[in-house]
Amino acid sequence: AELNLTASLVNDLDRDGFGDEAAPHYNHLWTQMFRRIADAAAGAAADYPEADLYRHPFFVKMLKAHRHLILPGQTTAAIGDSGQTGVPELVGEVQDAVDDYERTGDPDFALLAWRLNGKSWDGLRDSLFSEDPEGVADRIRTEVQKAQPQEQSVHLGGFGYAALHGTDGESERALWMYYGRNDRHGHRDTLNIGLHAFGFDLAPDLGYPEHADNSPHRHHWVKHTVSHNTVLVDRSMQRNSLGGEPLHYVCGRTVRMFEAHAPEVYPHTSMYRRCAASIGGEDGVGGDEYWVDFFRVAGGREHHYSFHGPSGEAEVRGVELVAQPHGTAAGPEFPYGVPGDADPQDSPNAYRGSGFHYLTNVERSAHAVEGVFAAEWRVPSSDVRLRATMLGSYDEVMFADGIPPRNKPGNPPRLRYMLVSRAAKDADAELCSQFVAVL
Repeated sequence: AELNLTASLVNDLDRDGFGDEAAPHYNHLWTQMFRRIADAAAGAAADYPEADLYRHPFFVKMLKAHRHLILPGQTTAAIGDSGQTGVPELVGEVQDAVDDYERTGDPDFALLAWRLNGKSWDGLRDSLFSEDPEGVADRIRTEVQKAQPQEQSVHLGGFGYAALHGTDGESERALWMYYGRNDRHGHRDTLNIGLHAFGFDLAPDLGYPEHADNSPHRHHWVKHTVSHNTVLVDRSMQRNSLGGEPLHYVCGRTVRMFEAHAPEVYPHTSMYRRCAASIGGEDGVGGDEYWVDFFRVAGGREHHYSFHGPSGEAEVRGVELVAQPHGTAAGPEFPYGVPGDADPQDSPNAYRGSGFHYLTNVERSAHAVEGVFAAEWRVPSSDVRLRATMLGSYDEVMFADGIPPRNKPGNPPRLRYMLVSRAAKDADAELCSQFVAVL
């Protein structure tokens, strides 16, 4: 059968070079499959130049695409069914980047090879068929020294991703937001944010599920909205969406910010909008820096802002919590993994409820919270901590344990989740909430 590769490259890739998958690992499969075809066709390029995909700008863009998702700590942003819970993993192969540099002469591939090789050119080699396989390391070193690469903030409007990068001169850090499609190995996590600093993933996504099948743990929890750093409306999972819409992207000397909204994930809301900002450190270099998060929702009857830090212990200040002796966040009468809001006749992938039955070891605020309170997570075996200071008025604050996929070596046994909620008081009025956090 004839393969119309040009049509696929032009029609099926977004303008950032990604295929129609949300998860970076699955998008990388596109790259690998096209690469096999490109390498097989390379021998015909002398007689038929159009067969050389390495001269096709869309193919070259695909090969480069994942470099924009690299974050501090030598890891790729964990979006959808990708990677493990907080375990650093880079998408891409060092040797592929070296080969791409040698084929195209494009310095971007030299920088990518350097990054994938741990920011080093040591040990880089060309293929066995090269006349000078060792010389590529010197050429890549020259490209890196010429470029003097620094972490740069990025916005990928086709893929639906923005990352605000900064450094204090010693430690790189980044806040990223994903607003792209939430199907195709994606999670229902539109407007999810991630935080990276001091070499750690401070708000890790759950990553790849225990099994890529029709299991409740996958559909009720791992891919569910509530297990991500975003907002749950009316105790229901987000609807499928091809992506939200970017509103503002600013990279100033002391303020870097990104704002987007997602009108499709909850059709009955008139606003579902997030603005995240990195403040301080001139040009992202030197001085203190902090992150601010504004999440605004209008519509529905109940809003839950879900946020979790790293896998260590969490302390809470400024709010009195009462332990719930039994059950889950769904209620004391609902054991772990047993939903009270699902039709027993439905398949797990048809579930649209709260996912609260996968949150255990529950503590709830004794009363409504006004003003300021804070939660602080400690990174295990480290003096690094993440503090989330919440500002505003909320009806309930709840803390509970969420369990990551259990069959992935290296995954933590649990993450401590904070759920801050507001509920409508007037039966006829639209609930409007603004969740504000200083991180």
